[in-house]
Amino acid sequence: MPSTERRDTEKFHFESGRPCLDFVRTLKERRTSAVERLATPADLSRWISETRIAPDLTIPQLRRKDVEAARNLREAIYDIVTARRRSRAPSLAAVARVNEFASKPLPIPRLSSQGDRYTHMPTGACLPSIFSLLARDAINLVSSPLIARVRTCANAPCTVLFLDTSRPGTRRWCSMESCGNLVKVRTYRARLTNESRRPPGRSQLVRK
Repeated sequence: MPSTERRDTEKFHFESGRPCLDFVRTLKERRTSAVERLATPADLSRWISETRIAPDLTIPQLRRKDVEAARNLREAIYDIVTARRRSRAPSLAAVARVNEFASKPLPIPRLSSQGDRYTHMPTGACLPSIFSLLARDAINLVSSPLIARVRTCANAPCTVLFLDTSRPGTRRWCSMESCGNLVKVRTYRARLTNESRRPPGRSQLVRK
């Protein structure tokens, strides 16, 4: 697993197009800083609450071992997604781990006597069911033609994976508002710097 020395407390983002990819992005800047977004049980609880994959489910008190399990699943999902999008086999350990998480029961939607929806979950099974949802989503993604539409954000430090659902399949950024604008500003400033260093052409010389 990558080094996770740094962490931050920014809000979580859910723009990747699939729950499993939103989960993978809880480790930011994988190739450089490796900023851990799931550093504590409180972080994991907040992510589950904000992702709303089971919006009416009461999240239990989480522990450090739950965070470790979440990270293990996350990295296994990352392994199988990156392997399949490069048309190679994922590691056997990652496959076994994802399959194990996917084998747990899912949350059960129920209706109350008033017709309101709620989620039924046997005592102690909440977190395994959330993990099962994520693992099954990853399995469905990598075993479908949609895996060819998974992209890496074109902002090199970012490393976020996302599902490109645009009709032409040319989406480049995890988010236009963040990485897209950052790259455009960076490119613009670099062009200005290069132009300022360029020697003047004949039309710019002032004859004496």
